[in-house]
Amino acid sequence: MEISETHIVTLKHILNGFAYSDESNIYQNETRVKVERESLPIPQLIFFLLNKIMQYKLGYRHDKMHWILYFYYDNTKCAVALEKFGLRFYLENKDNYENIIKKINKAVNYIEKKILQDYAKEQMQNGNLTISNHFNMLSNMYYFFREEAKEIYAKKEPDLDIHNMPSFLNSLLVKNYIGFYYSFSMIEAYFSRFEHFLIYCLFFNNRNKAKDIYDFYNKDFFKKFREVFPLDIKENKLFYDEIIIIKEKYRNTFSHGMFGKNGESFCFQLDNAGVIPANLSKSKDSLHFNFVPMDNIKYKEICEQFDKIDNWLKLKSSQFAWKYAESGLSLSFTDEFYNRVFSYLGTIEDFQEFIRVEEIYNDMIENADY
Repeated sequence: MEISETHIVTLKHILNGFAYSDESNIYQNETRVKVERESLPIPQLIFFLLNKIMQYKLGYRHDKMHWILYFYYDNTKCAVALEKFGLRFYLENKDNYENIIKKINKAVNYIEKKILQDYAKEQMQNGNLTISNHFNMLSNMYYFFREEAKEIYAKKEPDLDIHNMPSFLNSLLVKNYIGFYYSFSMIEAYFSRFEHFLIYCLFFNNRNKAKDIYDFYNKDFFKKFREVFPLDIKENKLFYDEIIIIKEKYRNTFSHGMFGKNGESFCFQLDNAGVIPANLSKSKDSLHFNFVPMDNIKYKEICEQFDKIDNWLKLKSSQFAWKYAESGLSLSFTDEFYNRVFSYLGTIEDFQEFIRVEEIYNDMIENADY
């Protein structure tokens, strides 16, 4: 991208005291300072500022190093390097560190507001985005809460003690409430993972629509599902109906302050008869109807539904998307990446080989093993 002369002049003014250096090696006698992430959170913007805009020289890249740039500050030798374990400064005079950080931060803030803000929006609207992969983290959350709920429900019921019924009933309720707390967390994690996974489904199932990734991101779960899996296909409609029941009855009710979609939380006074649920006898199907919203039987039913949906996704409707999500690799929506990926979609074996190569390359980048 082109940077106007006005911006360059302003940035040079902000970086007063900085000067070009033609050094090409790490200084052996300079103080090495680790930069905390909170001080300069995006190293790539420092590279953009000093190399692309200020034209500072790239030096020899040593082991476990992504890049290093050299400059002078107040006539003292300096270098900044992005290494495997973070950003580092090499300073002839370490007393300059705070001023250097302050001025680079000011310059980076200027770049973000005056140069990159509109450009970033344009890239998002054009679909030139990369999505960080959180599928496995969300999946681990889901299985953690699922196993915790399973262990709670599997515990032996307290023995009936007719001489101490309050204690017996309390023990029974506590067990089921704890089971429900884990079950609800399981449901939340499952839908978080599902919504994240729908991005991958969009990429692999609807290549043309995937260009509208920014608009897709802003839609709710049900609209995303319908866009990826059109409901005019019978099988898609079947799984949509199953997932919507769990989401609306359990996830949405508790995530929206216990207000169900059909007014389950509302009651009215009927003359002298007492307080009546607003949805009348339909309340028997409501989570508000029982002391504990979910028991072991309902937990197992939901797990069975989730397993059935997952098997449909990973074995039939979205094999490639599931494999890629499980890889942990980021997902790029650029044309170049599209073309590369889609040349490997002949068989699942071909695609797994593509993932293997991408993983090797990604590990090399992350570990700075160039």
